[in-house]
Amino acid sequence: MEFLSGGRLIPFRHEADNAGDLPADYQALLAAVDAADGPVICKAICEQLGLPVASGQVEGVRAKLKRLAERGWLRKTPSGAFAPSS
Repeated sequence: MEFLSGGRLIPFRHEADNAGDLPADYQALLAAVDAADGPVICKAICEQLGLPVASGQVEGVRAKLKRLAERGWLRKTPSGAFAPSS
């Protein structure tokens, strides 16, 4: 596993060539959000990916989605759902 400059595993969108620069689990989350018909909640993403929907699992997914949003890969809506950034 390689770290980018500054020790970040998840690059900012403007620092990456494409989603292939993300770890596989983040790529899967990004693809699940992109495949949705609109903004999607964390539990629905867990269900789509076949992950457990126990609160601990959902919170782990939420943390990763928030990281993707903070770095420009996704957009977080005021309701807390996630949507593609563009």
